Amino acid sequence: MLSRPGISAALPGCGNPRELEAALAYCDASEAEKDFSAIDAEALWKLERRCVYCNHCLPCPEAIDVGGLIKLLDSEEHHRDPRMRTAYDALVRKASACTECGICVERCPFGVDVPARMHRAVELFGA
Repeated sequence: MLSRPGISAALPGCGNPRELEAALAYCDASEAEKDFSAIDAEALWKLERRCVYCNHCLPCPEAIDVGGLIKLLDSEEHHRDPRMRTAYDALVRKASACTECGICVERCPFGVDVPARMHRAVELFGA
């Protein structure tokens, strides 16, 4: 599980000893029982090239809050809410500060084209 992109910890939510025993049984499961590749493939396909705001792309050399900015952009693209523009205007560093250095793209486990999303934010919100 910890070898999957974007996962650095696993915390089973156990409410009692029986649930803890069931969670720990995974450690003794066979490789076939641990094989979630079919589920993984479907989940990764749905997330491919989509920002999940995990901030693995940070720190940005231009101090852009990449995840927060893309979240505002996604919300605006899907909901056309005037509050998104207000929130964007309040950002210390706007999308126009992006120099397209590509560091964020290299760090992103989901293959998001961050510079393209920054361009889209400039188109939608302005400088």
